[in-house]
Amino acid sequence: MNLDSFYTYINNPALLNSNSVNELSEIIERYPYFQTARLLYLKNLQLLNDYRFNDELKIVSAYAVNRKVLYELVSEKTEKQITKENNNNLQNIELIAKPENTQIE
Repeated sequence: MNLDSFYTYINNPALLNSNSVNELSEIIERYPYFQTARLLYLKNLQLLNDYRFNDELKIVSAYAVNRKVLYELVSEKTEKQITKENNNNLQNIELIAKPENTQIE
């Protein structure tokens, strides 16, 4: 992973994918105390619905200097999740048509 792609992932974690999870894992192996890489790795696991997420969350919380940042990152919804929820909500709403030719007296 090059520096530009790392900065891109920091600025937009929604771009994390299956390729980035392997790259971030290698960075963590090489630099185990690199907190930002650990946070991105955790977010990547969450976005992929990976089975390792819960175990990694425990590890990252031990390394985290500021758990508020960790909480915000993990609880943050991606644009895709928000759009999907909005679409589901719209399907549940019945639209009521206005009658045509209504006049106010």
